[in-house]
Amino acid sequence: MLLYNVTSTFVAKCLASAALTLTLWDHVLTLGRELQLLWRWQWAPLQLLLLANRYGAILSMVFIVKKFLPVGQGCEAVTIIITVYCCINSGSQQFSVLLYLYKLFDRRSVYRKVIVVGFAVCFSAALAFGILSVRQVFETIRKDRDIGAYCVDFRGGFEVGMWGSMLLFNVFVFLVLLVNVLHTPRRNNSEIAVRLLQEGALVFLACSGLRLSQLISTVMKAGSQSILVPLVAWSLDGVLTYRLMLKVKVAEMVAEGQLQRLVSVVEAPRAVHIYHEVDVQER
Repeated sequence: MLLYNVTSTFVAKCLASAALTLTLWDHVLTLGRELQLLWRWQWAPLQLLLLANRYGAILSMVFIVKKFLPVGQGCEAVTIIITVYCCINSGSQQFSVLLYLYKLFDRRSVYRKVIVVGFAVCFSAALAFGILSVRQVFETIRKDRDIGAYCVDFRGGFEVGMWGSMLLFNVFVFLVLLVNVLHTPRRNNSEIAVRLLQEGALVFLACSGLRLSQLISTVMKAGSQSILVPLVAWSLDGVLTYRLMLKVKVAEMVAEGQLQRLVSVVEAPRAVHIYHEVDVQER
């Protein structure tokens, strides 16, 4: 991924279009499953939070592209979205999916408590660094008369702490998932990979790579705003975690014995899936 030297909010809007396109395209592809798995069922707090994050991210990217506010206020608003709101949105979405996973696949509360503590520590630090980074950026906003836009010439070290804290949480989650799998009874070691896939470890490993790209772009100071990597990484992060959430929802419905309602909206006109549940009684 190329790291561009971004110096104006005009270029930031253009780069945000790539992130918005990724999010909207994935939303079109998953809309049928979303309607069938989420909107037609009883609402749950975690489910509401995930949907709010999903559409909140879309509206935020639309705002960056359109820049509804005046130029000066728009520049400040874009900065807040990329730092503070991006941190809150991404963190709460991953945390919600994790709780769903452990609620469904693991009855041991100790791992849920460990994840809650890790989330509280890492994202409290990330949010604090994000707020400090916003304050630093606000102090360096200036108007360039040649291009008629507001620019940011300085990116403080606090942003490194923000992305570093979020990366630490992803690595921590992957290690917790690995320890949990290793302490789970199994017939052979090949089941380790199967359970890691079941618990979404690869998704969080991919999210760690996205966090790392955000951190590297900040450490290298690739551009005065380095806005390309955070926005696109945020979009990909949302796509991965949301698709994982849909898979978890399907597994939840299977566990509750509601297979007959899992007919795909896309496949419905072409095929009819009939499921028959059989109760086996021991003699």
